[in-house]
Amino acid sequence: MAKDIICLFDTIKGLTDGRCYYGQATYDSIENPVLPYVVYFEVNKRATSFSDNHPTYYVSNYQISLITKKKDVKLEQKLESALLKKDFIFQVISEYRNEDKTISRVYEIKMEEYINGK
Repeated sequence: MAKDIICLFDTIKGLTDGRCYYGQATYDSIENPVLPYVVYFEVNKRATSFSDNHPTYYVSNYQISLITKKKDVKLEQKLESALLKKDFIFQVISEYRNEDKTISRVYEIKMEEYINGK
């Protein structure tokens, strides 16, 4: 799973000149964040298969939020193509305007992890 997370981070960080954050955006001034940027985080991780009362298979859901000054279809397509190229199957789960007039487009990715043995 750690390899998948690193691959996910590497896939999306290049699209926004390295402005890719885990959990929340961090920048110098809340009034003037450098746009666009991406925030991603693990929403949940659930064991779905067990052997001898030990989990053997997990499914994790990640959300990726692309935040832009205005609707940017080209950047969205670039992000989506990069994800698909690395075999990350995504769902667009929402898109909305923030209080500061920026646009957030939210993607969800499901990752699976097999635990070999106990």
